[in-house]
Amino acid sequence: MNKITFPDWSLKYKTKGTSLRYSNGRIQLYKVSSHRVKGVSYPVTISEYIGTITEEGIIYKKVKIENISFIEYGLSFFIYNHFHRDLTRLANGYKSIKKEAIIIYSIVKYVFKYVDEYIINNCLLAIKYKDILLPLLNNENKTINLLVNKIPMLFNREFKNDSLRIQAYLRTLYCDSKTRYESIKLEDILTLIREVKDEK
Repeated sequence: MNKITFPDWSLKYKTKGTSLRYSNGRIQLYKVSSHRVKGVSYPVTISEYIGTITEEGIIYKKVKIENISFIEYGLSFFIYNHFHRDLTRLANGYKSIKKEAIIIYSIVKYVFKYVDEYIINNCLLAIKYKDILLPLLNNENKTINLLVNKIPMLFNREFKNDSLRIQAYLRTLYCDSKTRYESIKLEDILTLIREVKDEK
C-alpha cells in the first residue's frame, strides 16, 4: 500500500492527538482518541472532524450553537432572602399566600420597574410563584407601591453609600432558564458584599 503524503504546509497543523486525511481532494484535520469498550479486545478509535486545511490556514467546521436564554435571579433573590422580614411587616393584614404574592410582586417590580407575564417568565424568583403573581397584574395596590419604595431604603440602611454598587453587582447575576445554572455564583457576589462591608 502506498504511503499517503501531505504537502509541507499542511504538516504544521498535525499535532499530537490529530491526524490528516484526504477527502474529495481536500486535506482534513481530525482529533483522534481511543478508549476501551467492554467486550472488545482492542481500543476503539474515535475521530472528530476539526476542519479543512488550506495553504492559508484552517477552515474550521461550523458549530451549531443552541439557543440559551438567561433569566434574572441575583438582585431579586437577594432582596427576598435579605429583606423578607422587613417587607413582611409592611404587608401585614393579608393572609399568608396573598402576603407572599405581594412581597414577591413588589420585588419584581422594583428590579424591572414594570411587571407583566413576560417579566415574570424572565425572573427565577417570579417563575417559582407565577400562579399567585398573575392575579396581581391588573390589581396592584398601595401596599405594593409601599414595598417598592421601601426596598431602596433598606439597601441604604444596610449598605449606606455602597447601596448602588451592591445592587449593580447583584444585577449581573443571571441563570440559564432551562438548567438554572448561574452565570455567576450568588455566593461569589455575597463574598464581595461582605468585603465591601468589612471595608467600613
